[in-house]
Amino acid sequence: MLAVALLVGSAAAFTRTERLKLAPSPVAKPKFERHLSPACGCSHASASMSILLRRPERLDVSVVDSDGAHVTTLAQARDQNAGRVEFTWDGRDDSGQLVPDGLYRLKVRLEHDRRTILVPKTVLVDTIAPRLRIMEAVAGVDGVQVRYRTNETARAVLVLGGKRVARGSKGQVTWQPPGPPPTEGLTLVAVDRAGNRAEPVPVTL
Repeated sequence: MLAVALLVGSAAAFTRTERLKLAPSPVAKPKFERHLSPACGCSHASASMSILLRRPERLDVSVVDSDGAHVTTLAQARDQNAGRVEFTWDGRDDSGQLVPDGLYRLKVRLEHDRRTILVPKTVLVDTIAPRLRIMEAVAGVDGVQVRYRTNETARAVLVLGGKRVARGSKGQVTWQPPGPPPTEGLTLVAVDRAGNRAEPVPVTL
């Protein structure tokens, strides 16, 4: 009888596993803000992460690191209707401490479905400002042209007197001043995708 009971139990477990494989995932279409810099004082100081629930559920939602270790809890025993569900994370752990730079994911426990899903999409916590180097700065009939390099993907902003006067792309900024080019006070700033800003570099023409 024990052998029969074990066989029946194994068959039931196998059947459930196969059904789960064939059924569409109850969690779909994750949308994450991909870059987060908790201390930047900018719009990237927190990250919005959302998932689509195919049916009503009771959720436990947490953030885990690249090794799958628990970082913080975003929702616990939350009853949620079907549809898009959004969570916000400020880049801190359960104790309120800033987490190390790296990749993080959502772990979703579905109580009714008795499943735990690790969402594959990631959020990159990045608190290091880009490094910026000016290669050349000249003023001519085409205006002020500044060539630069950064050590990561970043946008460059040309600043005069605390105000942005031009944006750069692909290693170059071009600005047509309303009068003679300024002899001082012009700086270049690099901002990466997480909102980290490099220290302003003076532009000498």
